[in-house]
Amino acid sequence: MGKDPFQTHPEHWDSVGISNLHRANLSSYFEYLEVPSEVFIDFFYGIRILQNGGFIVLDDADLPSVLKVIEYAQNNLHNLQPFPPGCFDHTFTFRKISSQDPRPWYSHALF
Repeated sequence: MGKDPFQTHPEHWDSVGISNLHRANLSSYFEYLEVPSEVFIDFFYGIRILQNGGFIVLDDADLPSVLKVIEYAQNNLHNLQPFPPGCFDHTFTFRKISSQDPRPWYSHALF
């Protein structure tokens, strides 16, 4: 699933991301929503519906709100494998390696 309130806006991305998914024959594996995003909420529930082995990519990783989500995940979600920044400096990718977080339910690290 992808969320971007400006994806189809002609002065911003003009649907280039959607076009690239179609061109790569990946559009049947992807659901796109053009709505505002609440980064933490989207990430929190996104990783719950993500299958093991699946990827979640955060764009605008240089923004403070997105950095906070990345720090939270790196310090608290041990069932996600972080990848180095993507081909663009402002993206960050996690791969879900397990449905279960191995930590006790009361475990929490500062971020």
